[in-house]
Amino acid sequence: NAEARADIAIMHPLADIWSKYGLQWYPYPGDVYPWYQFDLWEAVHQNGNSCDYISEKILNEGKIEKGALRYNGRTYHTIMLMEVASVQPDTAKAMARFAEAGGRLIFIGSAPYKSTGLKNYRENDATVKQTMEKIKQEYPASFAEVRAPDTDLINWFGEVQNQFSITPSVAIDSPDPNISQVQYTYGEQEIFFFTNSNIKQTFTFRATFNTRGKTPWIWDAETGERYLYPSDEQKNKLTIELAPAESKLIVFDNMSDGQ
Repeated sequence: NAEARADIAIMHPLADIWSKYGLQWYPYPGDVYPWYQFDLWEAVHQNGNSCDYISEKILNEGKIEKGALRYNGRTYHTIMLMEVASVQPDTAKAMARFAEAGGRLIFIGSAPYKSTGLKNYRENDATVKQTMEKIKQEYPASFAEVRAPDTDLINWFGEVQNQFSITPSVAIDSPDPNISQVQYTYGEQEIFFFTNSNIKQTFTFRATFNTRGKTPWIWDAETGERYLYPSDEQKNKLTIELAPAESKLIVFDNMSDGQ
């Protein structure tokens, strides 16, 4: 089976949402906090990276090693926390282990500063604060705070990419809210699915793929046939045109056009 790629994990402020608005029914909550909670995923993919939403449970149960959090076959080198104020003390400690291993923590708005629940809250609040301060002091390369986004999420995440040298799997020269992509791997094949959500407008853009010299093909998902994708000599720089409501499946592998 093809495996979806993700190198960024996003944690939303679940405890803070409940404390502000009460229990929310997912996937259609009555109140959303922060406002971009469900939109950040799109901005990450529109800028050429991949991501998953994670919970404190995943952070606590995942394996942390070599600058990454690994959980259920997924690997995350960067964890972004969306205005998370409250976490369990064990979660704060897991963040410290992640930072110590070389992972990157990006706190949107501010870092957590209090615990969840009322039982032993003074002691737990202190643990969270002290742990965050430890990360900031002892692992400064792994600790970053960024401003919360305004209405332009695409450019906001593009700035975060540049600031922290987050390398996308595909660099898109002109990211657009109508164009999104997802990425998969299957053996040595690297699979990219691009789609245009606009039903009236055609979009053309240049995309540079981090595919280590593999040959690009466009695959017909209905017939299974594939055709060599026009590219430059480096094979990883493509011009992609998407007609209204069109999608394209582009696959990179080690087969040449003569095979």
